[in-house]
Amino acid sequence: MIYVLITTVAACSSGIGNPTAGDILSDNPNADILQWDGIVYSNVNDAEYVRELGHEPVEKLGEIERQSGSRWFFRDRSATHLPEGTNIFNVNKGGIYYLIGVADDEEIVYRALVEG
Repeated sequence: MIYVLITTVAACSSGIGNPTAGDILSDNPNADILQWDGIVYSNVNDAEYVRELGHEPVEKLGEIERQSGSRWFFRDRSATHLPEGTNIFNVNKGGIYYLIGVADDEEIVYRALVEG
């Protein structure tokens, strides 16, 4: 007699690609993130390497349009901690991987959360 064992493996759909705001907020509902042009950025202002690089705002890209902690309705120009109207700038160093939010005269550096 020959027995055949068939095994079905379910693949995880979130295994490839950049993390979404929903992914981040599911793991950490208090995360300080923003989304810009489809990419989620996380606050890295307290990281030592950020101070060493000396990021400075260069060109205003726009403003935060909504503050939200909802993983279901988070979209471009949304932020969890930055208030509506916060100016968002690109930076002098780090290219598209960093943005700066300027709120109440405080500069807050955000880093892109990208795979690869």
